Amino acid sequence: MLLNLVRLAGIAMVLAAIAMSQLASNIPSLLNIGLGLGGLAVFFFWPRKLASQWKTEDE
Repeated sequence: MLLNLVRLAGIAMVLAAIAMSQLASNIPSLLNIGLGLGGLAVFFFWPRKLASQWKTEDE
């Protein structure tokens, strides 16, 4: 359940970056790039790290 929420947060970060780039032209593009890449990192890498930590704690 928690891993799905983490992935949902990653998707929300990417969508926020897309929305900010489309709606507000005065926001620096580097902020949008950072937010988008951060969202992708949260979506792909953080759940795997959490899952591997939980697996080693259970064993």
